[in-house]
Amino acid sequence: MAETFPLISCICVTRNRPALLQRALDCFLAQTYPRKELVILFEQDDAATRELLQRRPRDERIRLICVERSPDKKLGHLRNHAIRQSGGDFVCQWDDDDWYHQDRLAHQYAALRDAGRQASILSRWMMFDATPGNHRAYISYLRLWEGSILCRKELIRQREYANVERGEDTPVVRALSEANALQVIEDAPHLYVYIVHGSNTWEPEHFGYIFGHSLPLPPVMQEAIHNILQQHYSVAEGSGLLDKAMLAVKKALAAKAG
Repeated sequence: MAETFPLISCICVTRNRPALLQRALDCFLAQTYPRKELVILFEQDDAATRELLQRRPRDERIRLICVERSPDKKLGHLRNHAIRQSGGDFVCQWDDDDWYHQDRLAHQYAALRDAGRQASILSRWMMFDATPGNHRAYISYLRLWEGSILCRKELIRQREYANVERGEDTPVVRALSEANALQVIEDAPHLYVYIVHGSNTWEPEHFGYIFGHSLPLPPVMQEAIHNILQQHYSVAEGSGLLDKAMLAVKKALAAKAG
């Protein structure tokens, strides 16, 4: 009997970043997981996002939600609204300014399914410092990286995000961890490239601490990731490059641990 796959809803709250959103869209469309939808929530006064989405051909896998702008409705509230409107059995955070390997959904779903868990999360991911004059790449230190969460929708609905602009996902992930619902993935940092671009929700000092405790990648890998993010490669090609690089990364991590 052929395996059945639940629908995964990727939740993307965006505002006035059409070039980054286009890259996130490309990463979604390249996903090898067979049943997926991208739920894009944007605000009515966001003309740049509206124009980008209106230019795209209709695609049943992409669901658009337009809401009125309200200063009282922070990122956490908007995420909750998008999740409530989603159709999936599972939801996956899909930030508009990061890059995703083509197997991210497939790998994370298989990990939780095989372990009999309700959610999966990465304990390492790649990070790229794209601020002017830097262009450095890292493998993060070990922690539960909230932005990588993939979770059964009903559990997220029970632990909704706080109505704040940042840090809204930390209590959710903590609650999932305490409930023993999380399958932690330690050996696949290449599935997610978190990008520091100067307009993130956290201040530079926050990322300075993270970079200082993470593993710098060699220049050849920094250049490869830079070219992937600049879309000199397709998502499939970029994913293949990172697959090949993972052997060297794992050796470096083993050497650091030793």
